[in-house]
Amino acid sequence: MQKKYFHLFLWIIGIELIGVAIGQLTSTELSTWYRQLSKSPLTPPGYVFGIAWTVLYALIAVAGWIIWSAPQTRDILLAKVFFSMQLVLNFAWSPVFFNLHQVFLGFVLIVLIVLFTSLTILTCSKQYKAVSVLLMPYLYWLIFAGYLNFYILYYYYAKPVVARTCGA
Repeated sequence: MQKKYFHLFLWIIGIELIGVAIGQLTSTELSTWYRQLSKSPLTPPGYVFGIAWTVLYALIAVAGWIIWSAPQTRDILLAKVFFSMQLVLNFAWSPVFFNLHQVFLGFVLIVLIVLFTSLTILTCSKQYKAVSVLLMPYLYWLIFAGYLNFYILYYYYAKPVVARTCGA
């Protein structure tokens, strides 16, 4: 029993540390490039992102631990694939968006993360409801993040193009 919870602890610490490392990699861009972007009026203050991602990464880690602790079935195998895909894409988003300034690719990544998270939730919804419940706040946050990313995308690309084509 203690070994089981030790593995849960490792999942949580591991996911959180990866999140912190990625945050450190992208932190310089927050005070330079990102600050200059046109952002949605619904964009929360910076500290909210840190709090939200700390909580969300813990929930994601617990969900991952449940999936990897479950007996091997077809659904669990699918859940592992979907969960792994969303996690890799999640970890890729910040460097793609903040470091590489790839706003469109960032939006595409969020759409894919929403897709794979939704597939994980659906795959686990019958036998492992806890996984679905744990991932729902994350899915809601991703949808909100998709909106924020799209808003920046619109003002980063579309609006300047419209202004140029209208003679402004």
